Amino acid sequence: MTGAPADSGAGRWLPALGRSARLEYRVGWSLSRIENNNNAVRPRLPELRLPGVAAVSVMWVIFIMLLFGTMPAMVRRLYPPLLHTDEDVRPQVVVVLGGGQRLRKGRWRCGVIGLRRLQHGLALAQQHDLPLLLCGGRKHVPAQAPSEAALMAEEVRARDPGQRVWLEESSRTTWENAVEAATLLASRGVQRVLLVTDRPHMTRAFLSFRAQDLEVAVAPLDRLPASGWVPTAAALALVPEIWYEWLALLWYGLRWR
Repeated sequence: MTGAPADSGAGRWLPALGRSARLEYRVGWSLSRIENNNNAVRPRLPELRLPGVAAVSVMWVIFIMLLFGTMPAMVRRLYPPLLHTDEDVRPQVVVVLGGGQRLRKGRWRCGVIGLRRLQHGLALAQQHDLPLLLCGGRKHVPAQAPSEAALMAEEVRARDPGQRVWLEESSRTTWENAVEAATLLASRGVQRVLLVTDRPHMTRAFLSFRAQDLEVAVAPLDRLPASGWVPTAAALALVPEIWYEWLALLWYGLRWR
C-alpha cells in the first residue's frame, strides 16, 4: 500500500519558496546597484569640523596683535630710536619738513600732516625768536603746482605776518631735504638747527641732517594720544607708517653708508 508523502504540502510550497528567494535576491541586487550608482554620481558634502588648536591659536595671535596695535603705549615701543641727539645745541633756525600737499576745491593746500608739523614749528620759532626754514618741493603733483614749502609759507603769513621765513623748494625726499637745506643754511652761515617732523620720521630725518655736518636738536611731533593703554584708531593707523620708516632706514643705510 502506497501512502502519501510524509508532508504532502511540501511539494506545493517549496517551489514557491524558491521563486520567492530568487525574486528577493534579484530585487536586492537591483536596489544595491541603484544605491551604488547614486553614491557614485552624488557629490560628497564637505564634513563640518570644529577649528583645531592651531587655527584657534592663530586667531588669538591675530586678535592680540590687533589689540596691541591700537594701544599708544605699545605702538610707541615700535618707534625707531632717536639715538644720540645734540640736545645742548643752541639752534639758529627751526627747520620744518613738509608733509605733502592736496588739491581741494581747485586750490592746492598743505596736507594734514604738514599743517601739524608747521603749527609745532611755528610755535617753537615764536618761542625762541628764530626764523623758520620750510622744506619741501613737489612730489607726485603737476609741475605747475606750488611747492610744499610755498604752501606752508602761505599758512605762516596768514597766522604771523612778521615771522621770518626761508624756503627750500627743491627737495622731494628726506635725504634731499637735508642736502638742500644744508646748502641754503651754509650760504647764510647757519650751522645749528632745531628739526621738526613727526616722531616716526624723526630718526631718518635726524640722521640725514647729521650726515650734512649740521648740529641738530630735535623737536618731534607725537601724534599718538596721551592715554597709553586706551585703544585708539590713531594708534592703529600709525603702525604702517612706522614699518615704512624702518624699511626706509634700511634703504638709506644700504644706499648712503
